[in-house]
Amino acid sequence: MILTVNSLSFKYSGSCKTVLKDVSFSVEKGEYIAILGANGSGKSTLLRCIAGLLPVDRNNSNPKEQTIKMNTKKEEHTVPTAVVFQSPDDQLVAETAELDAAFGPENTAVPYEEMHNRVNEALSLFLPDTAKNEWIKNLSSGQKQHLALAGAYTLHPEILLLDEPSSMLSEKARSSLLNFLDRAKSAGKTILHITHDIDEAKRADRVIILNDGVLVFDGGTDQFLQLSRETLTEWALFYPEKKLPEGQEAFSGEESGGKGNILQCKGISAGPLQDISFEAGQGDIIAVTGESGSGKTLLLQIIAGLKKTERGEVIIAEGKTCALAVQEPETGLFEEFTADDVAFGLENAGIEGSELKEKVKEAMDKAGLPFDKFADRKTFSLSGGEKRKAAVAGIIALESDIVLLDDPFSALDIRSRGEMRELLQNLSAQGKVVIFSASRKEEHEFACKTINLSDKKNPCEFDGVNISNGKEKTQVKKLFADMPPVMKFLFSIAGTAASLILSGWKFLLVLEAFFFILSLVSGYSTKKLFRAVLRILPWLIIICVIQYFIFNGFEEAGTFIVRFLCLLTILSVFVFITPPSEISCGAEDLLKPLILFKIPVRHISFLISLVFRFIPSLYDEADKITTARKIRTSGINKKTKKNKIKETAALIVPLILRTLTKAEKLSLAATARYYSAGKHTRYLKWKTRKKHIFFLVFVIAFSAILIYGSYIWK
Repeated sequence: MILTVNSLSFKYSGSCKTVLKDVSFSVEKGEYIAILGANGSGKSTLLRCIAGLLPVDRNNSNPKEQTIKMNTKKEEHTVPTAVVFQSPDDQLVAETAELDAAFGPENTAVPYEEMHNRVNEALSLFLPDTAKNEWIKNLSSGQKQHLALAGAYTLHPEILLLDEPSSMLSEKARSSLLNFLDRAKSAGKTILHITHDIDEAKRADRVIILNDGVLVFDGGTDQFLQLSRETLTEWALFYPEKKLPEGQEAFSGEESGGKGNILQCKGISAGPLQDISFEAGQGDIIAVTGESGSGKTLLLQIIAGLKKTERGEVIIAEGKTCALAVQEPETGLFEEFTADDVAFGLENAGIEGSELKEKVKEAMDKAGLPFDKFADRKTFSLSGGEKRKAAVAGIIALESDIVLLDDPFSALDIRSRGEMRELLQNLSAQGKVVIFSASRKEEHEFACKTINLSDKKNPCEFDGVNISNGKEKTQVKKLFADMPPVMKFLFSIAGTAASLILSGWKFLLVLEAFFFILSLVSGYSTKKLFRAVLRILPWLIIICVIQYFIFNGFEEAGTFIVRFLCLLTILSVFVFITPPSEISCGAEDLLKPLILFKIPVRHISFLISLVFRFIPSLYDEADKITTARKIRTSGINKKTKKNKIKETAALIVPLILRTLTKAEKLSLAATARYYSAGKHTRYLKWKTRKKHIFFLVFVIAFSAILIYGSYIWK
């Protein structure tokens, strides 16, 4: 046996619910096991316990001995397990494709040459049409999931643990993933694959089913296929077709827009979208399909008014409203408790008391998230499928005329997918326009019209061309691009010290001019620098006014402004020329002498890089929360100063919660990829050149001369 799980029970801290209840099974080497079960049945928790990401002794009330034993070979530069999570954003830790694929081998001290071979092999296998140095933020969801698989592949694990890796993939990307799993199985890899797809489960040797934390079935694939429909229905693995609501047939023809156009899209072009036109009338259900990166999410965002078109227009009938449930449900949830989150839009509309509770209950029940069970559950404790239902509940509670849903079937179990389909049909029967994106044919067969974006001549399709999503990629100029990170640190430290020590605004102005020239030399956008100054300009003015009254003059205030600009410019240039991975390497080299005092230098350097990684992500998270609030308050709130202040203040708590959650996931991802303070290698190497030494000496000498002059010639 390569793996034995014995009497495993688990309960999350602060929760009274036992997620896993006395689960026991064993795995033979080379077995391919599919793990099935309803949303919230404990599948992901089981995988994380096996991977060592969660403690197995959390539930002390279980009288039996709880163990997870592995009988894997302890070969050099291999690992027992590698995990691929449901959401790729939960496990990608670097800034480019090749650096992320290399993160695991670095942590397991794979030699330099072998590490590069593994990374090249993995990227050619999973991302053959993407440049190695492509920034992760520019990748589509499908590409990110393939990169997550590449990261697991480079670890050379004996057991591959997959948590619904195909849930966000298109048909083509999913087929590529399944072909890889077939090859891995043929090569003797042991695979544990969580899935909600029966066809995927059929490819396995064996099926394990969890129901409310209990292992209810463990047998061969043939035995699984012989289970009765009644049993499968009980375990949320089958959903019987139900009769459509009366009158539904009136809204299920090939033609759309026949009952008075509520929505018209005329020649929409933006990014990958090219000349998209269609109309939607009362009761229409329209599916938007296409490969990853074809623009499905972008089209829905444009209709919702969240993105602008380059050409074309969206016309919504007068008096009609529109709401969007986003693709990543976590970005649409921002209240602590589920019922409060669903109620947000209704409260902003002035609904309160018993009417509010009734509407929230109705929306949650319709979305398949029973109010009585989930009202007081914390939103961030919900499973992936449950979060999706909560996000949908918050949208349908608004009772908008146009309901937009981005990939609403993703991560849902079979019963929940059936309930979601019925919900969309019921909304259609009420006369609403329903437009949703879908990845698979079976998810959109019931729609009255399908818009396939991959039918267009699309330069951003997944097959064959690197996707940029229209994002500009600025290159660092050569002097700084090949400079060792530790020298970038020393250069920025010298500049920062000069900014703080210099006396007098005239000398500081000379230093700022020098830094501005360096920003041009590095390739840093002057527009970005000016925008950064404009963001904080009101605060600078306030501080200057205070200083004017304290020091009775403008000189101190002027000195403060120029000093601040010097610091802002040098730090902006440093962050621009030094990506987070290089920041980690540079800090580690700089602090290396501290190892003699047994100080965990790698932990400190990794933490420093995370700080720089998190600063821009805070802006992204704030933008996502603001967007979610905008979706839920569209057409409700007037843009008064009072509301703007209230909205800004309301960002604080959800932003803190989202940041903490993101930090926790990043920590989990690093642990899953064997990060530690111990022995490790580096994927990147730098060579110190004469020009780098000359530049550093020049910056230090120039700063020293300015400092000396500022105190001599006051």
